[in-house]
Amino acid sequence: YGRVRGVTRLNSGGSERGLRTSHGRYDTDEGPVFCKTSPLTCAAEAFEAEAASLRALRSATLGSGLVRMPKPIATGAMPLGGGFLALEWLDLTPLGTSFPSTLHAVGEAIADLHTAPQPPGASDAPWAARSPSFGFGRQTYLGAYPQPNGWERSFSDFFVLR
Repeated sequence: YGRVRGVTRLNSGGSERGLRTSHGRYDTDEGPVFCKTSPLTCAAEAFEAEAASLRALRSATLGSGLVRMPKPIATGAMPLGGGFLALEWLDLTPLGTSFPSTLHAVGEAIADLHTAPQPPGASDAPWAARSPSFGFGRQTYLGAYPQPNGWERSFSDFFVLR
């Protein structure tokens, strides 16, 4: 993404139980980048899982116009430990007076996204070739805690079991 020309720290700290991330805006030759870093040993894996999740969400929401997911640019381990996640910079603007109706529409879009089955053949589950599946194909993280995923036959099974 080119040479970094400047860094603006947005915040740091995070939850003691989470990844304890620091966030910053990196201005590069190719434009601004949002970057998250964490000193924890699981951070590189957690950020790669987050990038995979964002890629999946981006592909599912590209046409909706309601929810825009940032494009993952890079993830990796840092030389002295921990990890980083670099994302496309999104210029966020206040919603103003449309906030309640917009928030309601975004909430519905996210709910639809999470309850929509993957089409037959989209997962590696044994039944997936002939019926829809609910889940995600890799382990993700909730902060620093692994969140095992997998595929289930119904949303309710996934919600209860995973």
